[in-house]
Amino acid sequence: MKSFRVITHLLLLVLSSGCATATSTNLLPGLTCYDTSEKLSGKLVFLLRRDYTQELNSETAASVYEFDLAQRKLRKVCDSPWGRFHTSDQGDVFCVVYWPGTYSEGAETNAFVYSDALHLSRVVTFEHPPKRTAILSGHVFFETEVWDYRHNTAVTRLCDYSIIRDEKRFVRFPDSSKWQHEKYSGVLQQRNSTNVVHFHYMSSGNRLGDGKDYPEGYYGFDIENGRILGPAKLADDEYDKGHVYKSFDGRYIFFEGSGAPAQGFKLVSSPLDHVETEVKDPKGKKVKVLQRFSVLPAIGGGIYLLSQMSPDGRYALVRLQEPTSRKSGMLPGHVNRYYLVDASNGKTQVLLQDGVERTTVSSIFVVRWVGSAHSVE
Repeated sequence: MKSFRVITHLLLLVLSSGCATATSTNLLPGLTCYDTSEKLSGKLVFLLRRDYTQELNSETAASVYEFDLAQRKLRKVCDSPWGRFHTSDQGDVFCVVYWPGTYSEGAETNAFVYSDALHLSRVVTFEHPPKRTAILSGHVFFETEVWDYRHNTAVTRLCDYSIIRDEKRFVRFPDSSKWQHEKYSGVLQQRNSTNVVHFHYMSSGNRLGDGKDYPEGYYGFDIENGRILGPAKLADDEYDKGHVYKSFDGRYIFFEGSGAPAQGFKLVSSPLDHVETEVKDPKGKKVKVLQRFSVLPAIGGGIYLLSQMSPDGRYALVRLQEPTSRKSGMLPGHVNRYYLVDASNGKTQVLLQDGVERTTVSSIFVVRWVGSAHSVE
């Protein structure tokens, strides 16, 4: 099996040799960023765990790093615990949802929050582990699910945390009726708006308490005074409503196939999202193929994942994740190769190679591309 993986890896190097450039920057042991033929803006940010052989989590178990793509400079932003890593789109606020001490399922009830602009770190605690996290306008929104099996109720709560005020408050209607199932979720921010974010509300099941009935839909939340506005009708050109894989020209970028939109081998561009393409354009007349990736990695358990679009929407960042043996310990690890795919012509280059787990006792949470939406001319 080991020799097979070596052969597969060599084949991948041959297949991708036309993508990678001759010059590169070694950011950390096992982590290499390649030069590209285009000037790129923004930063690559990631969370590095110092030593995965250590069982205990701590305040300095990991560090947040950023790599400036234009200046080709790596900077350590701050130390932090190890856990699920989140960042704002601008790369100025970071959040790690983690567990203190020894890991156990459901113990991720802490969140480390760091504002790079304010040089300010906070620790937020919850009764239930946050399932989803969004960072918007100096606020961090956490979704937690509360199940009461005895009374057969389920509530998704939305907590707004202000970094500068170090204050938590829950987003909810003060006079709403009580239902068996309630859900406050899906935080979105309107373009060119800083004070108002939107969330989705719905209720179902049995009515358990009197109050005002609010229809299902999106509502505005004023982060300055906590007022709820609406309901509101959200336009696609204002929010994209969760269509995160969209290029600068308004076309959707996705993988075709059973893993659509985020996993597959054939990366395409279309004026319709992947669901509408199947229904309205089944023959793919409007679809443009950007890149056909090799199927060889799949033999060894590798998968291609559409990680995100670049901040300016001009490039798709595709991650090839392959299993590997860690340098230390019995647990399996992963190596990751990040491809840069031009959303207009499909030109593909290798941007980043992450072999940290194979060469060191460290590990990296998935790399994110953050920064200004304006490209470098």
